[in-house]
Amino acid sequence: KPQPPTKHAPLSRPPTYFNEKLNPPTDTYAPKLEVAARQPGQNYFSYLLAAGKTYIAFYKEGLKRVRRTSKLSKSLRARAGPAGKQRPLHEVLTRAEWQVVKRSKKDLMRLGPFAVLVLLMGEYLPLVALWITPLVPEACRIPVQVKKELEKGEKRRSERERRLSMDRRKLVGKEGGSYVLEMMDSGKVIDLKEVELERCGHYELLRLSAKVNGHSFLWDWTFVLPPKNLLRWRLKKTLEYLKTDDELIARDGGWAGLAKQEVQRACAERGVPVLGKSEGEMRRELPKWL
Repeated sequence: KPQPPTKHAPLSRPPTYFNEKLNPPTDTYAPKLEVAARQPGQNYFSYLLAAGKTYIAFYKEGLKRVRRTSKLSKSLRARAGPAGKQRPLHEVLTRAEWQVVKRSKKDLMRLGPFAVLVLLMGEYLPLVALWITPLVPEACRIPVQVKKELEKGEKRRSERERRLSMDRRKLVGKEGGSYVLEMMDSGKVIDLKEVELERCGHYELLRLSAKVNGHSFLWDWTFVLPPKNLLRWRLKKTLEYLKTDDELIARDGGWAGLAKQEVQRACAERGVPVLGKSEGEMRRELPKWL
């Protein structure tokens, strides 16, 4: 029987009693943002000033959360043992803790540059935030920013698949196809985690990479195809991460215990469309990958 979170938890937990082994603490996410609507007769400048102060408070709280999560991540990594004798983190941590370590590492790289931007731009930062998302820690991203990133990801995947459909004959004609291509054409469900990347040709690697966003968007801008060896290397890392995450989800309670934010994130990472989908629809789609 699930137990409610304790009052003295170091980081706050979701109000619903989802499996805490699966879901990171809520302090690892962005704080709630509520910008008051402009009041009748309110001076426009004073409204902008008030809204700017709200955003500044949001960003400051987000930066605090990044630092707190970093401390938590450090304590979690220590469980693996001393340097040189460390066990794999996924063997000693829960899925939620493992995700905290993964996400904190990325956010720490963004922390310095973003903190400087907050100091320099102050309440004007929201005006450019949508265009600098890669520099913004996840705990400091406004809701519009999160939605825009999801839209860009799905649009990028769709455009890559469209281009590949046009180049298919040329790419497959050079190398032929493997069992992966046969499964793709048959419409069968492919377990991407079990695909033998060394047996995949250029077209298959590109199609798999498009599915899980395995290569940089910079390749799309240059209209140059990423080399096969680079695709294999990136896909190997991506699929290893997803395989480990899948195993931890299964070990720590199953996909049904994921909170809504984690369901959406898991779907997006696995190439499952989320825009315009209800929580129930996303939950039904996710097990098809798992």
